[in-house]
Amino acid sequence: MNPVVLIAAAGVGFAGGLAYFHMLWRATKAHAAGRSDGLAFGMMIFVRLAAVLAVLGAALALGAGALEIGVAMLGFLAARHLSLARARRAQGAAAEKERSHAH
Repeated sequence: MNPVVLIAAAGVGFAGGLAYFHMLWRATKAHAAGRSDGLAFGMMIFVRLAAVLAVLGAALALGAGALEIGVAMLGFLAARHLSLARARRAQGAAAEKERSHAH
C-alpha cells in the first residue's frame, strides 16, 4: 500500500471530521440559545449524517479499500477528539465566567 495514499486518506478524514464537528457544535449552540427549533436542529443533523454516508459511498465507488477507509475513519476520530477537547475547554471557560459573575 502506498503511504502517500494513506496519509491523504487520514488528512481527508481529519479535515472532514473538523468541518463536521464544527458545524455540529454551531448547530448545538444555536439550538441551546433558542435560535433554532427542534425540527430544524434534527434536519441539520440528518443532512450532515447523510453527507457522511454519501462520502463513504463515493469512496467505495471510487475503489477505496478497507484500509484507506479505515485510515480516513481514524482521521475522523482524531478530529472528534480534538473537537471534544475544544468544547470541554469552552464549557469550562463559560462555567468559570459564570462563577466569577456570581460573586
